[in-house]
Amino acid sequence: MRDIEASRARLEEIHQLGVRIAVDDFGSGYAEQSDLQRMPLDFLRVNRGSLGAAEDEEYRSWLLQAILIVGRELSLTVIATGIETHEQLEAVQVMGCAMAQGSFMSAPVAVDGVEGVLRSESPAAPAAPTILPQ
Repeated sequence: MRDIEASRARLEEIHQLGVRIAVDDFGSGYAEQSDLQRMPLDFLRVNRGSLGAAEDEEYRSWLLQAILIVGRELSLTVIATGIETHEQLEAVQVMGCAMAQGSFMSAPVAVDGVEGVLRSESPAAPAAPTILPQ
């Protein structure tokens, strides 16, 4: 990202191939909204555990809310990662997060096991966000 224009051009080439692009661990580093607007992005992946002070759940929730607002403003889907408990899943649902990923939904699986995970009953309620295997 040192050369925003070169990065944008390269990502645009990749995006035109049909590849969907995500910013991983969004919220744990520096990103300018104007730079993000110029990139052909689809997702912001946010690890709840890495947001702010590890012990301050209220601050982490506030920061995730802010990232959800940024995602909506940029027309990007926000994926909450690192979901380990039913309570965490419910919290991101209440905040309006459309997708979630973490060990609560599934332990990491090999490629040949993904179909089975997707066909199985999820621990989440039917109205839950989309759940991605790790």
